[in-house]
Amino acid sequence: MPERIYASANTAVIGEYFAAAQARLADGAKTAKDVFDSVNQDNAIATPKVLDDLLGKLNGFELQVFDSVMGGAESYRAAHGCDAPADLIEQALHNALSSQMGLKDLNIRLDSATESHMDAYSLQPNRAIVSIMSAMAEAIPFAGYFPADIKSNEAKSLILHNRAKSNWGGYSDGGAIDGAFNGQPYMMANRLIGLTTSNQTNYTGTARSQYLGDSRLNVDPASPALKLMAGRTQILVNGFYAAADMRNGSISGVTSISGGTLIGSTQYAISGTVNNDTGAIAIAFAPALPNNTQVVAEVIIDYERDPDKIPSFGFEVEAYAYMACGMRAMTELTIDSQSQVRNEMNLDPASNSLFSLRTQLTNENHYYALQLG
Repeated sequence: MPERIYASANTAVIGEYFAAAQARLADGAKTAKDVFDSVNQDNAIATPKVLDDLLGKLNGFELQVFDSVMGGAESYRAAHGCDAPADLIEQALHNALSSQMGLKDLNIRLDSATESHMDAYSLQPNRAIVSIMSAMAEAIPFAGYFPADIKSNEAKSLILHNRAKSNWGGYSDGGAIDGAFNGQPYMMANRLIGLTTSNQTNYTGTARSQYLGDSRLNVDPASPALKLMAGRTQILVNGFYAAADMRNGSISGVTSISGGTLIGSTQYAISGTVNNDTGAIAIAFAPALPNNTQVVAEVIIDYERDPDKIPSFGFEVEAYAYMACGMRAMTELTIDSQSQVRNEMNLDPASNSLFSLRTQLTNENHYYALQLG
């Protein structure tokens, strides 16, 4: 499976920590306790801060919390056929940490409460364990997850876009150069220029700064002409080297092109010129080339003579806000109905209702995400 790349260093640390744990647990010879002790004693593996904070609140239940993450990851793998991403594990740990917040953490003060008084929001390890396993078991596999900010109902993401800052090569000023847009001609001094003809004898073209659309041969006739390095132009016929210009001692001006190529059993002589100050190329073939023969000039841009043409890069940052919203439902249960269901069906109706509500919310989230997609 390809290695995942995370924008956040904290998320990457979580991925490395639990990847190391899963690797040590995979051989089946070690227990969860062995793996937990081994990973935490390995100085080469950093313990994620959110996990450290959670374990600090649940002193004495560290192994149970660790085991809940490993169990949740196993459930995720069984359901989706791949390892749980670190951003999901991070979000599950933040949710678990939120479930363990006391009065002091929430900055709540009650009239009858003092620092020595019992905290009404008692810390229960089972809440953290259930929270972790539920978050991972109910995760949407194609969704990205943000860490739950325990002090806000808003999460933000900042996306940095790299941009071309010149009308140059395969890009326009402000064009995206990330991902699938990367790799078009921009930095390299080499340029391929398609030459055109009306009679298969005389071929012409001009090296210009920008290509048309996605082409890597056809230049935009409205873009500025390029200054070229003398003695570095080559002519390619059907992709094969056929001729070149000869430098005459000057780094500028017009240089002569000469050469020849063999197509089938016919030898073709090539002559012409390249103006290294204007980028204009003109060549002639004798005899005329066969129809549909491709003729291309490879040129080298002379940045030293035209430094203003050096392309530049820039970037911009987009900020996105994600707002949480409360989800509510009500269930009613009378004392008589509760007793009857327990006695006749051996079920706890309150627990059953909560399970049903959670299942409903999980499936609603899945269907809503699919609808948005």
